Amino acid sequence: MELVRDEIYDFCDTHDYFGGSAKTKPPISTCNTNVFLAWNKLTGRTPWRRIFDKPVVVTEMNFPHPNPHRGGGLLTAGAIAAFQDYGAIWHFAYSHGDKKLADRPYEGKSRFDLAADPLNALGVKLPFALFCRGDLKPARERCVLAIDEAAVHPKHGFGQYVYPPKWGREAAWLVRAGCCAAGRAPKDAKAFPLMDVVDLDAPPYRPAPEKALAFDGTRGSLVVDTPQTAAGYVPEGTLVAGPFRAAFGRDFGTAAAIALDAQPLAQSARLLVLVLADVQFDGATYTDASLTSQLEKGTYAKPIVKVMRVPVRLDLASAADYEVHALDTAGRRTGRVGAAVRDGALAFVASTRGPDGRG
Repeated sequence: MELVRDEIYDFCDTHDYFGGSAKTKPPISTCNTNVFLAWNKLTGRTPWRRIFDKPVVVTEMNFPHPNPHRGGGLLTAGAIAAFQDYGAIWHFAYSHGDKKLADRPYEGKSRFDLAADPLNALGVKLPFALFCRGDLKPARERCVLAIDEAAVHPKHGFGQYVYPPKWGREAAWLVRAGCCAAGRAPKDAKAFPLMDVVDLDAPPYRPAPEKALAFDGTRGSLVVDTPQTAAGYVPEGTLVAGPFRAAFGRDFGTAAAIALDAQPLAQSARLLVLVLADVQFDGATYTDASLTSQLEKGTYAKPIVKVMRVPVRLDLASAADYEVHALDTAGRRTGRVGAAVRDGALAFVASTRGPDGRG
């Protein structure tokens, strides 16, 4: 039997989830973790298990509630799919059944449904911009793990799949990753025998970081800076991405500024600014403050949005020409937001309480 039967398969397929048990009945094991501090399949495993020069599709992916950091998960999904040059990625699921879509208010039962979670429903704008629109370009450098007989039939027996290296999560933000059969590495890729490097503490190859990406696995943050999308997640402090700043203070948060036309952010006539605050549900209960075991899901019809006031700054070519409006989840204007020009930049406060800060 051949070690890697790449000549008879057309593409690589996988499912990637981060957030606890798939159980639907309480008690449910959940997740309350910063996705940039934790190992997850989307960055730690999937890039290294692809067969180089084969399309990669992630046919199921989700960072479901109640994880309050799940906004960073949607940023991860869009950024890694774009940077690793995946073929397609599906966010599972919009709704479990069309009957639920007619419910007003929504009374779905699955924590994986975008229709039930305003945070995830808004967060999908990030994969659309970074991956679908192509704002973030694929990594220039390629690194491949070569699989031989010792890797497929190792003495300690993990075998058959490419074992994710310890350094894989970090390196996935530096290189386009993959595997191949021994002797079949692409000529333009750095190649290493899997069994020689799998247990190293650091990547065997570390090119200069891409200017568009800044990943910090120690702090737990990611910043994406492209001409048309500036975005990031920070565990606290101020997110700085190109011309965009969002000051979270002592709190964590995900935010983005996205040009809605073909112009760079500083010259764009229309911009979408996202500040993603946590959304939980009325009546949800947990075993303790860690939020890692949920006893009651709560009522999806009554989402509870975390109160946040985030000062935002955009360095624009003609800041005085802009108006700022709050939008609902359908993109309709709900009110004008007070804004000012300070030191040549457009400044305003994004509040989850609404345009007047009171809702």
